[in-house]
Amino acid sequence: LDENLNQILWQTTVGSGSIFSYDFVPIAFMVDLCKGIYISGHGGLSNISNLYTTNDALYNSGGFYLMVLEPDATQVKFASYYTGNHVDGGTSRFDPQGKVYQAVCSCGFNGGQMATTQNAHSTFQTTPCDIGVFKIDFDFEGVNAIASFTSDNNICSPANIQFQNLSSGVSYIWDFGDNNSSTEVNPTHLYNDPGTYNVTLIALDSLSCNISDTTEFEIEVLESSNFVDSQSHCDSYIWIDGNEYTSSNNTATFTLTNEVGCDSVVTLNLTILNSNSGIDQQTHCDSYTWIDGNEYTSSNNTATWILTNGAGCDSVVTLDLTILNSNSGIDQQ
Repeated sequence: LDENLNQILWQTTVGSGSIFSYDFVPIAFMVDLCKGIYISGHGGLSNISNLYTTNDALYNSGGFYLMVLEPDATQVKFASYYTGNHVDGGTSRFDPQGKVYQAVCSCGFNGGQMATTQNAHSTFQTTPCDIGVFKIDFDFEGVNAIASFTSDNNICSPANIQFQNLSSGVSYIWDFGDNNSSTEVNPTHLYNDPGTYNVTLIALDSLSCNISDTTEFEIEVLESSNFVDSQSHCDSYIWIDGNEYTSSNNTATFTLTNEVGCDSVVTLNLTILNSNSGIDQQTHCDSYTWIDGNEYTSSNNTATWILTNGAGCDSVVTLDLTILNSNSGIDQQ
Protein backbone atom coordinates (compact mmCIF):
# COMPACT_ATOMS: atom_id res chain seq x y z
CA LEU A 1 0.00 0.00 0.00
CA ASP A 2 1.01 3.62 -0.45
CA GLU A 3 1.67 5.89 2.52
CA ASN A 4 -2.00 6.88 2.66
CA LEU A 5 -3.11 3.23 2.69
CA ASN A 6 -5.53 3.77 -0.19
CA GLN A 7 -3.67 2.24 -3.14
CA ILE A 8 -2.09 -1.19 -3.69
CA LEU A 9 1.43 -0.72 -5.05
CA TRP A 10 2.13 -4.43 -5.47
CA GLN A 11 0.95 -7.78 -4.15
CA THR A 12 2.12 -11.38 -4.37
CA THR A 13 1.14 -14.88 -3.33
CA VAL A 14 3.32 -17.21 -1.25
CA GLY A 15 2.41 -20.85 -1.78
CA SER A 16 -0.29 -22.29 -4.03
CA GLY A 17 -2.79 -19.48 -3.51
CA SER A 18 -5.63 -21.97 -3.07
CA ILE A 19 -8.80 -20.61 -1.48
CA PHE A 20 -9.91 -24.08 -0.31
CA SER A 21 -6.92 -25.01 1.88
CA TYR A 22 -3.81 -23.47 3.40
CA ASP A 23 -0.16 -24.27 2.68
CA PHE A 24 1.18 -23.01 5.98
CA VAL A 25 0.21 -20.83 8.93
CA PRO A 26 2.01 -17.44 8.88
CA ILE A 27 3.70 -16.49 12.15
CA ALA A 28 5.81 -13.42 11.45
CA PHE A 29 6.37 -10.78 8.78
CA MET A 30 8.99 -8.04 8.64
CA VAL A 31 10.64 -5.55 6.29
CA ASP A 32 14.30 -4.96 7.18
CA LEU A 33 16.27 -1.73 6.96
CA CYS A 34 17.14 -2.47 3.34
CA LYS A 35 13.49 -3.24 2.47
CA GLY A 36 13.99 -6.99 2.29
CA ILE A 37 10.78 -8.90 3.14
CA TYR A 38 10.83 -11.72 5.73
CA ILE A 39 8.09 -14.32 6.22
CA SER A 40 7.91 -17.35 8.52
CA GLY A 41 5.23 -19.93 9.27
CA HIS A 42 4.47 -23.50 10.28
CA GLY A 43 2.36 -26.36 9.00
CA GLY A 44 -0.07 -26.69 11.87
CA LEU A 45 0.14 -30.31 13.05
CA SER A 46 1.70 -31.66 9.87
CA ASN A 47 4.46 -31.07 7.38
CA ILE A 48 4.39 -28.16 4.98
CA SER A 49 4.35 -29.55 1.44
CA ASN A 50 5.37 -28.26 -1.97
CA LEU A 51 6.71 -24.83 -1.09
CA TYR A 52 9.56 -23.33 -3.06
CA THR A 53 13.12 -23.58 -1.68
CA THR A 54 16.32 -21.97 -2.94
CA ASN A 55 19.51 -23.91 -3.69
CA ASP A 56 21.06 -22.83 -0.40
CA ALA A 57 18.08 -24.00 1.69
CA LEU A 58 18.88 -25.42 5.12
CA TYR A 59 16.22 -28.13 4.72
CA ASN A 60 14.03 -29.15 1.79
CA SER A 61 11.13 -30.45 3.89
CA GLY A 62 9.77 -30.09 7.41
CA GLY A 63 7.23 -28.38 9.59
CA PHE A 64 8.55 -24.82 9.57
CA TYR A 65 9.18 -22.43 6.67
CA LEU A 66 11.22 -19.25 6.14
CA MET A 67 11.32 -16.96 3.11
CA VAL A 68 13.14 -13.72 2.28
CA LEU A 69 12.06 -11.64 -0.71
CA GLU A 70 13.76 -8.79 -2.54
CA PRO A 71 12.21 -5.32 -2.08
CA ASP A 72 8.82 -5.15 -3.82
CA ALA A 73 8.83 -9.00 -3.82
CA THR A 74 10.53 -9.04 -7.23
CA GLN A 75 12.61 -12.13 -6.44
CA VAL A 76 13.08 -14.82 -3.79
CA LYS A 77 16.44 -14.31 -2.08
CA PHE A 78 16.16 -17.27 0.27
CA ALA A 79 13.57 -19.92 1.05
CA SER A 80 13.99 -22.94 3.29
CA TYR A 81 12.20 -25.41 5.49
CA TYR A 82 13.57 -25.77 8.98
CA THR A 83 13.89 -28.83 11.27
CA GLY A 84 11.66 -31.94 11.51
CA ASN A 85 8.22 -33.22 10.67
CA HIS A 86 6.22 -31.44 13.33
CA VAL A 87 7.05 -28.01 14.67
CA ASP A 88 4.04 -26.18 15.98
CA GLY A 89 3.54 -22.41 16.13
CA GLY A 90 5.76 -20.48 18.43
CA THR A 91 6.95 -16.92 18.58
CA SER A 92 9.11 -14.96 16.14
CA ARG A 93 11.19 -11.85 16.70
CA PHE A 94 12.67 -10.41 13.52
CA ASP A 95 15.56 -7.94 13.83
CA PRO A 96 15.53 -5.12 11.24
CA GLN A 97 19.20 -5.95 10.63
CA GLY A 98 18.10 -9.23 9.02
CA LYS A 99 18.18 -11.65 11.95
CA VAL A 100 15.40 -14.11 12.82
CA TYR A 101 14.88 -15.27 16.43
CA GLN A 102 12.35 -18.09 16.67
CA ALA A 103 10.90 -20.16 19.52
CA VAL A 104 8.80 -23.14 18.44
CA CYS A 105 7.13 -26.23 19.86
CA SER A 106 9.33 -29.15 18.84
CA CYS A 107 7.80 -32.62 19.08
CA GLY A 108 9.77 -35.82 18.86
CA PHE A 109 7.27 -38.16 17.20
CA ASN A 110 7.56 -39.07 13.51
CA GLY A 111 11.20 -37.94 13.47
CA GLY A 112 10.25 -34.38 14.29
CA GLN A 113 12.68 -33.49 17.06
CA MET A 114 14.51 -30.27 16.32
CA ALA A 115 18.10 -30.49 15.09
CA THR A 116 20.65 -28.64 17.24
CA THR A 117 24.10 -27.17 16.83
CA GLN A 118 27.12 -28.37 18.82
CA ASN A 119 27.10 -25.39 21.17
CA ALA A 120 23.38 -25.68 21.97
CA HIS A 121 22.22 -25.21 25.56
CA SER A 122 20.67 -28.69 25.26
CA THR A 123 21.09 -31.12 22.36
CA PHE A 124 18.07 -33.30 23.17
CA GLN A 125 14.60 -33.02 24.66
CA THR A 126 13.37 -35.14 27.55
CA THR A 127 9.63 -34.77 26.88
CA PRO A 128 7.62 -35.61 23.74
CA CYS A 129 7.14 -31.91 23.02
CA ASP A 130 9.40 -29.13 24.20
CA ILE A 131 10.48 -25.64 23.23
CA GLY A 132 13.09 -25.25 20.52
CA VAL A 133 14.92 -21.99 19.86
CA PHE A 134 16.98 -20.98 16.84
CA LYS A 135 18.55 -17.87 15.33
CA ILE A 136 19.37 -17.22 11.67
CA ASP A 137 21.43 -14.24 10.53
CA PHE A 138 20.72 -13.69 6.84
CA ASP A 139 23.38 -11.01 6.22
CA PHE A 140 21.85 -9.74 2.99
CA GLU A 141 21.79 -6.14 1.74
CA GLY A 142 23.69 -3.21 3.21
CA VAL A 143 26.67 -3.38 5.52
CA ASN A 144 27.56 -6.85 6.78
CA ALA A 145 29.96 -7.25 9.68
CA ILE A 146 31.88 -10.52 9.34
CA ALA A 147 35.03 -11.32 11.28
CA SER A 148 37.32 -14.18 12.17
CA PHE A 149 40.78 -14.66 13.64
CA THR A 150 43.81 -16.88 13.20
CA SER A 151 45.67 -18.62 15.99
CA ASP A 152 46.99 -21.97 17.10
CA ASN A 153 44.57 -24.68 18.22
CA ASN A 154 45.08 -23.59 21.82
CA ILE A 155 45.14 -19.84 22.42
CA CYS A 156 47.61 -19.44 25.26
CA SER A 157 48.62 -16.32 27.13
CA PRO A 158 50.28 -14.15 26.09
CA ALA A 159 48.31 -14.51 22.83
CA ASN A 160 48.93 -12.32 19.79
CA ILE A 161 45.75 -12.63 17.70
CA GLN A 162 45.49 -11.64 14.06
CA PHE A 163 41.90 -10.60 13.31
CA GLN A 164 40.45 -10.94 9.83
CA ASN A 165 37.81 -8.49 8.64
CA LEU A 166 35.53 -9.95 5.95
CA SER A 167 32.95 -7.17 6.21
CA SER A 168 31.51 -4.95 3.47
CA GLY A 169 31.77 -1.64 5.33
CA VAL A 170 33.82 1.48 4.72
CA SER A 171 35.13 2.03 8.25
CA TYR A 172 35.38 -0.25 11.25
CA ILE A 173 35.48 -0.22 15.04
CA TRP A 174 36.93 -3.20 16.90
CA ASP A 175 36.38 -3.76 20.63
CA PHE A 176 38.68 -6.52 21.89
CA GLY A 177 36.82 -7.04 25.17
CA ASP A 178 39.72 -5.98 27.40
CA ASN A 179 39.18 -2.20 27.34
CA ASN A 180 41.21 -1.89 24.14
CA SER A 181 39.94 -1.03 20.67
CA SER A 182 41.11 -0.36 17.11
CA THR A 183 39.90 1.21 13.88
CA GLU A 184 42.29 -0.80 11.70
CA VAL A 185 40.77 -3.05 9.04
CA ASN A 186 42.65 -6.20 10.11
CA PRO A 187 44.21 -5.49 13.50
CA THR A 188 46.55 -7.59 15.59
CA HIS A 189 45.96 -7.57 19.33
CA LEU A 190 47.94 -8.97 22.26
CA TYR A 191 46.07 -10.62 25.16
CA ASN A 192 48.51 -10.79 28.05
CA ASP A 193 46.14 -12.39 30.55
CA PRO A 194 44.05 -15.57 30.35
CA GLY A 195 40.27 -15.21 30.24
CA THR A 196 37.22 -15.12 27.98
CA TYR A 197 36.98 -11.98 25.87
CA ASN A 198 33.90 -10.75 24.00
CA VAL A 199 35.12 -9.27 20.72
CA THR A 200 32.88 -6.86 18.79
CA LEU A 201 33.27 -5.58 15.24
CA ILE A 202 31.11 -2.71 13.99
CA ALA A 203 31.17 -2.17 10.23
CA LEU A 204 29.99 1.26 9.02
CA ASP A 205 28.90 2.73 5.70
CA SER A 206 26.87 5.93 5.88
CA LEU A 207 25.66 5.46 2.29
CA SER A 208 24.25 1.98 2.82
CA CYS A 209 20.63 1.25 3.68
CA ASN A 210 21.40 -0.05 7.19
CA ILE A 211 24.39 2.27 7.89
CA SER A 212 26.05 -0.19 10.32
CA ASP A 213 26.18 -3.83 11.30
CA THR A 214 27.68 -5.56 14.32
CA THR A 215 29.09 -9.02 14.90
CA GLU A 216 30.24 -10.47 18.20
CA PHE A 217 32.22 -13.57 19.12
CA GLU A 218 34.23 -14.93 22.03
CA ILE A 219 37.93 -15.67 22.33
CA GLU A 220 39.09 -17.86 25.20
CA VAL A 221 42.70 -17.32 26.16
CA LEU A 222 44.09 -20.18 28.21
CA GLU A 223 46.70 -19.77 30.90
CA SER A 224 50.34 -20.50 30.29
CA SER A 225 52.28 -21.20 33.47
CA ASN A 226 55.75 -20.59 34.89
CA PHE A 227 57.31 -22.08 37.97
CA VAL A 228 60.71 -22.59 39.59
CA ASP A 229 62.11 -26.04 40.29
CA SER A 230 64.34 -25.62 43.35
CA GLN A 231 66.89 -28.41 43.78
CA SER A 232 69.81 -28.99 46.13
CA HIS A 233 72.23 -31.82 45.39
CA CYS A 234 75.75 -32.95 46.17
CA ASP A 235 78.44 -32.73 43.47
CA SER A 236 76.17 -33.09 40.37
CA TYR A 237 72.54 -33.32 39.23
CA ILE A 238 70.84 -34.55 36.04
CA TRP A 239 67.76 -32.38 35.38
CA ILE A 240 64.62 -32.98 33.26
CA ASP A 241 66.44 -31.53 30.22
CA GLY A 242 68.87 -34.48 30.35
CA ASN A 243 71.90 -32.33 31.17
CA GLU A 244 74.24 -33.04 34.08
CA TYR A 245 75.04 -29.96 36.13
CA THR A 246 78.17 -29.89 38.31
CA SER A 247 77.79 -26.31 39.53
CA SER A 248 74.91 -24.21 40.82
CA ASN A 249 72.52 -22.85 38.12
CA ASN A 250 69.48 -20.54 38.12
CA THR A 251 69.12 -19.83 34.38
CA ALA A 252 68.34 -23.18 32.75
CA THR A 253 64.72 -23.56 31.53
CA PHE A 254 62.60 -26.36 30.12
CA THR A 255 59.13 -26.19 28.54
CA LEU A 256 56.42 -28.68 29.47
CA THR A 257 52.69 -28.74 28.58
CA ASN A 258 50.20 -27.90 31.33
CA GLU A 259 46.72 -29.35 31.91
CA VAL A 260 45.03 -26.93 29.47
CA GLY A 261 47.50 -27.61 26.67
CA CYS A 262 49.61 -24.46 27.06
CA ASP A 263 53.32 -24.03 27.73
CA SER A 264 54.54 -24.51 31.26
CA VAL A 265 58.05 -23.03 31.49
CA VAL A 266 60.18 -24.47 34.31
CA THR A 267 63.24 -22.56 35.54
CA LEU A 268 65.90 -24.50 37.41
CA ASN A 269 67.16 -23.12 40.73
CA LEU A 270 69.96 -25.53 41.51
CA THR A 271 72.41 -25.45 44.39
CA ILE A 272 75.36 -27.82 44.09
CA LEU A 273 76.89 -28.73 47.45
CA ASN A 274 80.35 -30.27 47.66
CA SER A 275 81.45 -33.53 49.13
CA ASN A 276 84.89 -33.59 50.80
CA SER A 277 87.54 -36.03 51.95
CA GLY A 278 90.24 -36.21 54.61
CA ILE A 279 92.93 -38.45 56.09
CA ASP A 280 92.78 -39.70 59.66
CA GLN A 281 96.38 -40.22 60.74
CA GLN A 282 96.75 -42.58 63.65
CA THR A 283 99.76 -44.19 65.38
CA HIS A 284 99.15 -46.94 67.90
CA CYS A 285 100.93 -49.81 69.52
CA ASP A 286 100.01 -53.36 68.57
CA SER A 287 96.36 -52.71 67.51
CA TYR A 288 93.72 -50.02 66.92
CA THR A 289 89.91 -50.07 66.68
CA TRP A 290 88.84 -47.41 64.14
CA ILE A 291 85.50 -45.62 63.54
CA ASP A 292 84.41 -48.42 61.24
CA GLY A 293 84.43 -50.78 64.24
CA ASN A 294 87.26 -52.90 62.91
CA GLU A 295 90.38 -53.73 64.94
CA TYR A 296 93.57 -53.24 62.96
CA THR A 297 96.76 -55.04 64.12
CA SER A 298 98.95 -53.85 61.26
CA SER A 299 99.50 -50.54 59.53
CA ASN A 300 96.80 -49.53 56.96
CA ASN A 301 96.34 -46.68 54.49
CA THR A 302 93.44 -48.01 52.40
CA ALA A 303 90.50 -48.30 54.78
CA THR A 304 87.80 -45.65 54.29
CA TRP A 305 84.68 -44.51 56.10
CA ILE A 306 81.92 -42.14 54.92
CA LEU A 307 80.57 -39.46 57.23
CA THR A 308 78.19 -36.54 56.46
CA ASN A 309 79.64 -33.04 56.32
CA GLY A 310 78.03 -29.76 57.33
CA ALA A 311 76.45 -29.35 53.85
CA GLY A 312 74.81 -32.75 54.10
CA CYS A 313 77.15 -34.36 51.56
CA ASP A 314 79.58 -37.24 51.87
CA SER A 315 82.80 -36.73 53.81
CA VAL A 316 85.13 -39.61 52.95
CA VAL A 317 87.75 -40.38 55.61
CA THR A 318 90.82 -42.48 54.69
CA LEU A 319 92.70 -44.15 57.49
CA ASP A 320 96.49 -43.65 57.65
CA LEU A 321 97.41 -46.00 60.47
CA THR A 322 100.85 -46.87 61.73
CA ILE A 323 101.00 -49.84 64.12
CA LEU A 324 104.06 -49.95 66.34
CA ASN A 325 105.01 -53.23 67.92
CA SER A 326 105.59 -53.73 71.57
CA ASN A 327 108.35 -56.19 72.53
CA SER A 328 109.55 -58.13 75.53
CA GLY A 329 112.87 -59.47 76.92
CA ILE A 330 114.43 -61.38 79.89
CA ASP A 331 116.87 -59.72 82.23
CA GLN A 332 118.93 -62.53 83.68
CA GLN A 333 120.74 -61.57 86.88
